[in-house]
Amino acid sequence: MKAEGDAEYLLFVCQVGHSYSATTLLPEKEERVEQVLWSAVYLVEELADLLTDLAARGSGDQAPQREWPAARRRIQRLRDQARRLRELLNDNEPIDLSDASPPERDAA
Repeated sequence: MKAEGDAEYLLFVCQVGHSYSATTLLPEKEERVEQVLWSAVYLVEELADLLTDLAARGSGDQAPQREWPAARRRIQRLRDQARRLRELLNDNEPIDLSDASPPERDAA
């Protein structure tokens, strides 16, 4: 994205040439960040669940028995990562430009 214009009429132009105002672009970016973080939470939790299911069934033909302690450690790390991602999402405070007053300009 490249910014064009001045403070009175600022546009952000992507590589393809689409242009967006800050009031249009910012909410879309904020929403996308939240979507991506939730996707990460679900993916990490699904991987932990998959490893948990595999470990509960025993190693079978899929992996030697000695690898399952590593899987248990990985499951714990994944659960911790999912928890931290959820904390990050809970602490997220997107900005709403519709409620914001314009920034003050420095006197020149």
